Amino acid sequence: MQVTLDDIQRIIAAIRTSSTYDFRNYSIKSFTRRIEKALFDFKLNVANLIKKIKSEPDFIESLVKNITVNTTELFRDPKAWQTLRYRILNQFGENRKINIWHAGCSTGQEVYSMLILLNELGMLEKANIFATDINEDVLKIAKRESIHIGLILNILRISIK
Repeated sequence: MQVTLDDIQRIIAAIRTSSTYDFRNYSIKSFTRRIEKALFDFKLNVANLIKKIKSEPDFIESLVKNITVNTTELFRDPKAWQTLRYRILNQFGENRKINIWHAGCSTGQEVYSMLILLNELGMLEKANIFATDINEDVLKIAKRESIHIGLILNILRISIK
């Protein structure tokens, strides 16, 4: 189903007024694609979707899980990690305390990547790491504090040095 920009703005407004979620700064293109998928998955049209958003708080939670993207990978985008290492973190020095917030941490691979990088730089003991996500299901996975061996093998193939 094709969704118009007006439809998207009405959906975002309905979510915002019916919950604590605010998707106004989400990529319109990405949000539209995810809403179109949700309409298909839930077998709804835009009018019925908005009606459910306004009248069923539990539905909003299901919708948010459906439209949020949970892509994560250890050292995803190696160039960004190199920039972080050499242009940003090196400016802090080993003795400076650092607070890092991973908003939208998904299952936590970027958090693990940051822990590894901070450890390599001798900054881990001075760091406070906060990780959050609006999707409670993926956050539960992140809280288990374990990495699958396949992910570790991926690290061996990726260098951020």
